[in-house]
Amino acid sequence: MDESHEPVVLISNDALHSFKDMIKTCPLHVPPPLIKGLASYECFIRWAKHDVAKAATRWTSYWTTRLQLFGEADITSPDYIATIEAEVRVGAIELPNNHRDLDGRQVLIVRMRKMDYTVLTPETMRSYFWFVLHKAYEDSPETLEKGIIAINDMNDLDKGKNIRLQTIKYLGNSVGDVLPVRVGGVRVVRQPWFFSAVFSVLSPFLPSKLVSRVKFLGNDLEALKETFPASSIPTELGGTLVHDHDAWVDGLLK
Repeated sequence: MDESHEPVVLISNDALHSFKDMIKTCPLHVPPPLIKGLASYECFIRWAKHDVAKAATRWTSYWTTRLQLFGEADITSPDYIATIEAEVRVGAIELPNNHRDLDGRQVLIVRMRKMDYTVLTPETMRSYFWFVLHKAYEDSPETLEKGIIAINDMNDLDKGKNIRLQTIKYLGNSVGDVLPVRVGGVRVVRQPWFFSAVFSVLSPFLPSKLVSRVKFLGNDLEALKETFPASSIPTELGGTLVHDHDAWVDGLLK
């Protein structure tokens, strides 16, 4: 069942206090200013469907990984974004703010043809992925409640230049074992003929729940309108969404 269709349950003070008591045993030093958005107490509890023990375990996994990868950097701050500006400007994953599907989930637009591994590395793509997800949840109660959904446009995909197994492993580990993110689905369009074979190789490295939520639509772009309003579908896919990615990046750096 897609999580976004479940009724919203408010987090009780008892659950919040219990969660905070549990994470006191975590040996890591977490700077309080970083506890926000995707890294907020509420996000972990919602992700775990109010199972505070499960939420506390994910908290430890998240902060262990985040501190190893990024130290105490605020990964949505202009200073940090400046360190990965080149990767962000590539636009392989775009975040059109407050453009949502019919169930209120934040939409991400993925264009794998822009994942040029003659320029990028799996490690820089991991940093980019973490940044985009944290930005999606920042100052957004609706995303905290509903989660995200992606449109993955595979037009002009080059399997030699645009796909790396290590990136998929990083993605699978981040979503499956570390991040308290709620992925409602992935709609894949304009995939090339060879991608079904590629996906059969890649899918074992992704969480089974995520794999079950991937739908391949091919060239049936009209099918996107069953999930998204036209305003959340890019114009090249039959919608009306025009997102100035460079202007968005410029705004992040201010």
